[in-house]
Amino acid sequence: MKTTKHTLLLLGIFTFMILSGCSSKKTTVHYKRQWMLVSFKEYTKEFLIEKKAALNLSSIEGESNTEAGTAYMGCNNMRLTATFSGNDKVTFSNLISTKMFCPGNLENDFTTAIAKTNRYKIEGHFLYLYDEKEQQMKFVAADWD
Repeated sequence: MKTTKHTLLLLGIFTFMILSGCSSKKTTVHYKRQWMLVSFKEYTKEFLIEKKAALNLSSIEGESNTEAGTAYMGCNNMRLTATFSGNDKVTFSNLISTKMFCPGNLENDFTTAIAKTNRYKIEGHFLYLYDEKEQQMKFVAADWD
């Protein structure tokens, strides 16, 4: 009886070690995708889709916390730096853009809001960006049907 308990204990420890080893493999970072902007300020979802408003974090490589990304709000191409830390912290900085004249305020509103962003949340196929006060933007993964 003692041998059986000892064998079961060793089998349990061995199983735990195998499963723990599997979980320590590289995990997918869910923010590394292209995101389509679907909710932002007073802009309608239809308007944002028409403009092809997007934040592209899919080109991010490696495990670094600070990575380059791109954004497009219907007119100029933008590059930015995204810094992810902790479970829900993010900052965007070093935003540069081409300088074509763009009608409306979408690009200006986006650049102002993204600079104030400090938190993020991913739920299913949605990315939410927040500032200190409230939700700023809602994105859907571009590869989601």
